[in-house]
Amino acid sequence: MLERRDRDGLANLLHDDVVFAARITDGAVLHGKDNVLASFYDDVFSWRIYEPAARRVEALSDTFALVTGRVRYMKQTGGLADVPVIWLLGVADGRLTHLYGASSRAEALAHLPANRVEHEKGD
Repeated sequence: MLERRDRDGLANLLHDDVVFAARITDGAVLHGKDNVLASFYDDVFSWRIYEPAARRVEALSDTFALVTGRVRYMKQTGGLADVPVIWLLGVADGRLTHLYGASSRAEALAHLPANRVEHEKGD
């Protein structure tokens, strides 16, 4: 979906009440599907390069996982960035409820809603 810049596909993937904080947005936290689409994806889809890539997925529970990967991007102003990232993802009913991009495992886990995890694997 991201490679094709498929906004409609993303709209179907995002939960209406998604909480979204990508690492490349300098700490901005977005709430709600429409806000995420307009404030994040419409912006990054205009960049020359936007290539998130997952390398490893670690299930934490039935609803949360840590995903380790990288994001390569080049904004319209230029300058190629290639940054490692750990995403904390939450899913319910097949839709993304939570995305938090972090620079470390500890930072990502700090944003894990404790009451939403049925069983967390060892650290």
